[in-house]
Amino acid sequence: MNLNLNVLMQQDKVKLFPHICRCLVKFESTKVQDVALTPEEIVPPPVKPPKIAEQSKRSHKARLGQFFRKHPHLGDVKHDIPEKYFALKRLTPPENLYLIDAQVAKKAVTYILPHITKNENQLVCETNAGLGLISGELLDSGVNLVRLYESCPDFKEHLKTRFKPYKGRVELFTKDLFLLHRYEFIDKQDHGNRVEQLLKGVPKKAWEDEPAMTVIGTMANMNFIRFLMKSLVLQSFITTLGRMQLYVFMRPRDYIVLTAGPHLNLHTYKRWSVFFNLFFDYELFDKFPREVFLPWQSTNAHQSGRYPGQVDPDMMYFVRINLKQKLPLGTKNLLSFYAFIMQFFGQGTQRIIPTLERWVPGAGLDAMIPKSKHSQYFKDIDIFTKFGELTPQQILAVFKEMISHPEYKQSHFVEAIESHLIKTETIETSLEDHLEKNEEQ
Repeated sequence: MNLNLNVLMQQDKVKLFPHICRCLVKFESTKVQDVALTPEEIVPPPVKPPKIAEQSKRSHKARLGQFFRKHPHLGDVKHDIPEKYFALKRLTPPENLYLIDAQVAKKAVTYILPHITKNENQLVCETNAGLGLISGELLDSGVNLVRLYESCPDFKEHLKTRFKPYKGRVELFTKDLFLLHRYEFIDKQDHGNRVEQLLKGVPKKAWEDEPAMTVIGTMANMNFIRFLMKSLVLQSFITTLGRMQLYVFMRPRDYIVLTAGPHLNLHTYKRWSVFFNLFFDYELFDKFPREVFLPWQSTNAHQSGRYPGQVDPDMMYFVRINLKQKLPLGTKNLLSFYAFIMQFFGQGTQRIIPTLERWVPGAGLDAMIPKSKHSQYFKDIDIFTKFGELTPQQILAVFKEMISHPEYKQSHFVEAIESHLIKTETIETSLEDHLEKNEEQ
């Protein structure tokens, strides 16, 4: 396009500042062949990560200093904490959290002791032991043996020194037990036995007996709970040892998602909520300040997001979680139910009757007019009723109606279960299920 700048300026059809005019005249007089670019100009310079403002760093350091001055009893342990855990996590939640307050540990142990002293034939362990505050309280309270799992080399050296006087009563493993899902995945790839080694010494018990293992620690996400659910469904090695009992500090948001029901919105009520409510017993013991767990997070990293008004962002929940002694479903149907929830529940928005008819023709009528008696059943299911409107117990009842239908064994759903099992064992699905980040982060 040819531009006659003099004409345009004289006619005052466009208003141009003098320096803009000079640039345009220079551009107009430049030929393409006059423009020579060097390789450095052709390749854009690498994008440097944004630097954290010095003011923000100073602000975090000032808050840390104020926190330790406000809690002088923490001064004795400050020098035992690796420097990296004083840094602020800004973009993503940390994978490991460490308790640094002995008073909180003492209070937590008061909830644990009454349950573990009744069951002596079990392995008591603390994962992400850090400073070993809870293990120290347990040993001083008369627990004969405590196994510690700690992957941080600095903390591991501290634990060796701290528990040297408790010779023969402490075992120390250089792993994080809450990462069993990763070790199991690697074992599948190289035919190793990492999981068996980490669980060595756990007494083998019947499922109906008291727990074979009690795990205590800070749970930074829901991955380990998902792993236990999947292990139960597939009847993997860990379930052959008996039931596992957890005493964990966990994020309020995770607790709310796991214990959610249809009374909450569908961003909160998820398929994992259904599994958890049906196969686990749980009890919320207490709430403790988030600030006594390191590292800290920025506001953006732990904002309530989709769960406003439902979360205590400045707290950690101390919860007892136990696999149920009596499962609501036989082991032969666990995989079918797992596939049922993963395929049908989804985000809770699928309609029940059309979905059942698509996979098991005729089962939709059985769901509307149940043939069996159920302790809990959704009243007046119609073609518009969605899975997200039902409680976990009511969803289980619909599943039982489906598998009792005469055409169930010849249905597409049974074929889908077999393909789902194969897919579950692939690398991609294993990584997605076990290493996925929380959807709400």
